Amino acid sequence: MKDQQVREEVSWIEKLLFAVVAFNGITYLAHEADFIRFPGRIPRVSKVQKDSIAPDNVRVNCYDLDGNGEEETVLNLQGRAFSLKVENGRPYLQEFKMQEYKK
Repeated sequence: MKDQQVREEVSWIEKLLFAVVAFNGITYLAHEADFIRFPGRIPRVSKVQKDSIAPDNVRVNCYDLDGNGEEETVLNLQGRAFSLKVENGRPYLQEFKMQEYKK
């Protein structure tokens, strides 16, 4: 009776581990594949039109720049930092030096 219970628990653990490994593997492969598009995922592209910025050169972060407890969106483009802002419904970038805000 006890052996049967142990086998059932081992079987359950094996199934759980398989599910976790399979999920992680599929998720990893899906995010690495350039042919699969996910909402909000920045594609890995390094060659774009001359007047465009390649997604490989864009990083998005959040920082509390003004110290009010709310984070602002920061775009790092080719080594330069910009705060992404909206005024009258129109987005714009405001460049700043990250050293000014590091504490």
